Amino acid sequence: TKATPSSLKLIYGGNLGKPQDASLICEFILKLEQLEDVEFTICGAGTDYFKIKDFICRNGVQKTTLLTNLKKKDYFNLLEKSDLGLIFLNNNFTIPNYPSRIIDYIRYELTIISITDPITDITELIESNKLGYCFINSNSQIAKAINKIEKIKKNRNLNKYNGELILEKY
Repeated sequence: TKATPSSLKLIYGGNLGKPQDASLICEFILKLEQLEDVEFTICGAGTDYFKIKDFICRNGVQKTTLLTNLKKKDYFNLLEKSDLGLIFLNNNFTIPNYPSRIIDYIRYELTIISITDPITDITELIESNKLGYCFINSNSQIAKAINKIEKIKKNRNLNKYNGELILEKY
C-alpha cells in the first residue's frame, strides 16, 4: 500500500547501532506494515544499518524508507513534513542514554514515541511535558506503541506544544 498525502508520517533520525536495537526497529517496522496510511522514514547510519536494510529488502517492506548520508538541510525538511518522531533504545543497556535527536523532534514540535529501556532519562522529559508517549522495549509494548500510533492516525490527535518554550525550559 502506497502512502497518501494524508498519511501519518513517522521519522527516526540518528545512529543505527547496538544502543538503538536493530531487532526492535525491525519488529516495529513489521508491525507498522499492517497499518494503512502510515509511512516511516529512517535517516541514519551505523553498525546495524545493513541489518535494517537487509530486513526491509527480505520482507518486502513497503511503508518504511531507509536513508543514509542525508545533508542536515534535507533531514530538517523531512522533520518539517513529519508528524511523529521515534526513539528506540536497546533494553540491555543499563546506562542512562539521552538521544540528541529528541532536541530536533522538539524543535519541530513532533509528537514523540519512545520505545526504550526502563533506565533512560527521556521518559520523564516526554511525559512531564506531554511531548508524546513512552513504551518499554518488549514485544507487548511494541504492540501498544503501534496501537497508540493507530489511534493517533485515526484522530490526528497529535500532541501540540511549543517546542521553543520546552527547549528554553531545559
